[in-house]
Amino acid sequence: GATKMDRPEDVEPNPRTGKVYAALTSNDRRTAAQASGPNPRPNNKFGHVLEIVEEGGDHAGTRFRWDILLKAGDPANPDHKADYQGRRDVSPLSNPDNFGFDDAGRMWITTDGMADTLGANDGAWVVETEGPSRGLAKQFLSGPVGCEICGPEFTPDNRTFFVAIQHPGW
Repeated sequence: GATKMDRPEDVEPNPRTGKVYAALTSNDRRTAAQASGPNPRPNNKFGHVLEIVEEGGDHAGTRFRWDILLKAGDPANPDHKADYQGRRDVSPLSNPDNFGFDDAGRMWITTDGMADTLGANDGAWVVETEGPSRGLAKQFLSGPVGCEICGPEFTPDNRTFFVAIQHPGW
């Protein structure tokens, strides 16, 4: 009874809200007939972020609801079918790979595969998860050519942000 997902890379709870997020990097083999609610796009080469909320906030519960926080890609290109909660004032990203959260509950997304999809270096984006700016994605850093950015973490005082740079120039 498990739901097939588009290449899950990371699952993290938001420590401020308790919502759980899954990074679904991509699945370019999904056909139109296989598209479903939590996997809405066939040939999903950009990936998306799924948001899961347990009924009653009970992480041990057996019932939940889900929403798609963002469908990655460039919202200015209709072929991408990107959606950032209806926003167009974003820094487009693709292939969400890992998450971190700051004390304000903002999600920090690192990517793997931007060169293949958007012709850009992988990097880190900060994404609002709540309020009127929900879905707003802004690029924070760009990595060296050919690298993957992963492992976003903050120090306990939230003054220092760390990422891992994997295989630059590969």
